[in-house]
Amino acid sequence: MHLGLKKYVLILVLLLSTQHLVAQQQTILKDSLPKSVDTLVKSIDTLVKITKPSYDTSRAYYAFRTKKQIPKRAAMYSALLPGLGQVYNKQIWKTPIVYGGLGVATYFIVYNQSQYNLYRTALISRLDSDPTTVDNFTNYSITDLRTLQRKYRASLDRIGVFTSVWYGVNIIDALVSAHLKDFNMSKDLSYRPLINQNGVGIAFNINQTRSR
Repeated sequence: MHLGLKKYVLILVLLLSTQHLVAQQQTILKDSLPKSVDTLVKSIDTLVKITKPSYDTSRAYYAFRTKKQIPKRAAMYSALLPGLGQVYNKQIWKTPIVYGGLGVATYFIVYNQSQYNLYRTALISRLDSDPTTVDNFTNYSITDLRTLQRKYRASLDRIGVFTSVWYGVNIIDALVSAHLKDFNMSKDLSYRPLINQNGVGIAFNINQTRSR
């Protein structure tokens, strides 16, 4: 009987001790939780400040008017519409040059294409067996017609290459010009004579600083 009572008393003491320890742990957890949350919030704020880009993200990526020219955007504009990148770089005087080259290329493409089609049709008419076909190039032999056809075909290929290169130059110019907008070239250009063992030369001094 006394042994059973001692067991119950021991179990009661253990239960009370356990509840007291649990209460202490809950109190410690409640005290430390706000500090942990505050620390986490501060860490997130610090991370956002570090990873925040230097440019203004409140504006759309495709915004045309920007305080500072972005090279990739200038190249994109010239790729979408030749000359538009130059306008974005505030170099409108380059736009007529771009379209002048494209206009010349377009003229020669149309001309050579029409001549190629003309002599190709004449050659086909000469080689067909239809007696009702009217031959308007009786002064040309079959060899002459083939030579003229190949000539204008080759001209078309060359003009196509020129147009592609001119289109690429338009994009590269917009990209490079936007990069050079970050540089401030000094107006002070000086030169001095340079004398060494190999002879006399001239040394030029150009002061170039990056704008901020």
